[in-house]
Amino acid sequence: MGLAYPMGEKSLHKIQSILYWLWSALAGLGLAFVFLWFRGDLRTLEPRLPGTSHTPTSFSAAVQHAAPAVVNIYANKLVTSKRLAHITNPAIQRILGVQGIIVPTQRLERSLGSGVLVREDGLILTNQHVIEGADDIQVLLADGREYAAQIIGVDVDTDLAVLRIPVSDLPYLRLDAPAALDVGDIVLAIGNPFGLSQTVTQGIVSALQRTGSPEAPLARFIQTDAAINEGNSGGALINAQGELVGINVSTLTGVQHIQGISFAIPSNLARQVLQEILQFGHVRRGWLGIEADLNYPALLAQNNALPMGIRVIRVVKGSPAEKAGIRPGDVLRKIDQQQVDARSNILAYIAARKPGSTVSLEWVHQGELKQQRVKLQQRPLQEGHSGSTGSG
Repeated sequence: MGLAYPMGEKSLHKIQSILYWLWSALAGLGLAFVFLWFRGDLRTLEPRLPGTSHTPTSFSAAVQHAAPAVVNIYANKLVTSKRLAHITNPAIQRILGVQGIIVPTQRLERSLGSGVLVREDGLILTNQHVIEGADDIQVLLADGREYAAQIIGVDVDTDLAVLRIPVSDLPYLRLDAPAALDVGDIVLAIGNPFGLSQTVTQGIVSALQRTGSPEAPLARFIQTDAAINEGNSGGALINAQGELVGINVSTLTGVQHIQGISFAIPSNLARQVLQEILQFGHVRRGWLGIEADLNYPALLAQNNALPMGIRVIRVVKGSPAEKAGIRPGDVLRKIDQQQVDARSNILAYIAARKPGSTVSLEWVHQGELKQQRVKLQQRPLQEGHSGSTGSG
């Protein structure tokens, strides 16, 4: 039979002391956890979604890298107009038989814009509409130097222009392919809005491959909510690493009080346009010579009996389409065995082919299915510009 020894008073006091210090330690750890949580130290250790990376709290390094390559552009245009000068002398009025004469007047208009140095030898990308019709173009560098610029070429269909200033060894942003851009990525717009040079605004990528701009029918825009105001056009859109991802254009045309919807031309498209202009003086694009009925998709939705495709409403005389036998009223169904429907962009597809290349067409003419290979021509150039225009 075992013997039971009663616990002494000293042993009990010792156990109580141990429990007291253990409870104090746990309470202290709990308070420290709460403090660090609300301060943010522990939240930075939370697991992140697959494929995401830590976003910097400051974009100072990216701006310091990119901003020196962004320039201000002042396009001056001498505008001639006419005004009626009233004749105050009644005798002269009776002699001339009129109360006033038309007097020609001239005024200087200055438009503001931005540009991006893309080579150290003074090569600049900007928007075509920034320098359109200008008699004199001045470029102000970030360091305060100012130079007259020469127009190397423009491309109306993407609203891009290439300028050069007579100076070298300049800071510039590379047009090499930047890191992949995704919806939700942070972007910064740098430009000269309202004459406030080197202004930086921040936003995110709202969408990619936006289309439908009448000013640049062949561009596939980056949509962002970074503020792009008057004077920002032609400036740089950069990512959080300071890489050039686009050339800023504008907000929606003709929409009042628009906020949070701005656009930029992707840098890969800008690179292609730059290379074509430097090598050929213009951008080479294929041309078929037709104009499509924009209302036909709505008619298709109402009448399933109509042939799928796009309906041709105009054929340019002497164009590849006319030589192939396509006529107004025909419905183009396929290009290179790909179905043409309301979502396809025939203009961009044809323009992406070089002049002289051939495409296979399938269309319906008066109920009869026709097929033929067609050689594309050079897309007509607009007079007074090195850019491209015309129908698809």
